[in-house]
Amino acid sequence: HPTSFIDRITGLPNQQAFQGAKRRIDTDSARETLLVDLRNFKAVNDLQGLEAGDAKLREVGAIIRQVADRAGISERDVFRAGGDEFVLSVPRGEGEALGRTIQDLIGDTRVGDSEFMFGARFGVGSTFKQADLAAQAAKHAEAGAKILIELMLHGQQRNTDGLRRRLGRLLGSLATGQCTLAENNQREK
Repeated sequence: HPTSFIDRITGLPNQQAFQGAKRRIDTDSARETLLVDLRNFKAVNDLQGLEAGDAKLREVGAIIRQVADRAGISERDVFRAGGDEFVLSVPRGEGEALGRTIQDLIGDTRVGDSEFMFGARFGVGSTFKQADLAAQAAKHAEAGAKILIELMLHGQQRNTDGLRRRLGRLLGSLATGQCTLAENNQREK
């Protein structure tokens, strides 16, 4: 890769390289797109400074490169596609497992003394657009689940064991895509 196509922080192919490869990636029927989106990355930059943000990006880039290498994914199929987004072109059927591995390795860490938790979410699709929509759906599900948990905890201080079981089932169903918040609400009635 010429240096103009390499991200200076992560060392991965950059957004310009991704844009050049996007058509190839979107039209390869043997592959799917995995989009990894960093959660609360802006909070890292705002609360801890740009150096801390760059350090997080280097760490995430190294994790993604390591997972891709272990899975036999070529460097030409791994990108930092934007500020807090990474894209991988992976063999069809492997995106979900690779996304979970990356998500687990990044983990969840508190941003300083704030309420923000840094981590990752991901989406998988046959094209970048579908993967992006899946990542956005994960973001909205997280926000909806957080609001639901806050409302339930506020309204039901007495029955915490039953509440924990219901929340566990709900979050498990959301995580595996077995239901949406609206579907779960109907089941609980």
